[in-house]
Amino acid sequence: MFDRVVERFRQSGLVPDEKNPKPGPAPIPVDMMVMHLLRTLAVGCPFDALEECSGVSGKLANVVFLQWVHWMVATFWEDEVRPPKTREDIEKHNAIFTKMGFPGDESYSS
Repeated sequence: MFDRVVERFRQSGLVPDEKNPKPGPAPIPVDMMVMHLLRTLAVGCPFDALEECSGVSGKLANVVFLQWVHWMVATFWEDEVRPPKTREDIEKHNAIFTKMGFPGDESYSS
C-alpha cells in the first residue's frame, strides 16, 4: 500500500518531479515526504517535531499536509475504506482497538 501511495503521489502533481529537478535545493524524496505525512497523521505530532529525524522542513510539511489529506481521500477512499456493516463487524473492530488501548464507545458493541 505504501508503494502505491508514493507512486500515485508522484503522479499527482502536488510534489516536484524528482527526475527533472529545478535549480536550488534538491527536492525531498517523495517516499520520505509520504512517510513524514503518514507519521504526522498517525500520531498527531506537530509538523516540526519530525523535522529532526526526516529532514523534511516543518513549514513545508504544514503546507503540503492539508493538500495531501484531501488528495488521499479523493484518491483512495472509495477503494480502501470499508466501514463495518454488521454488529459482528463492529465488535470485531472494537476488540482490535481495545487491545491497542482505544476502547471507543462501548454502546456500539453491546
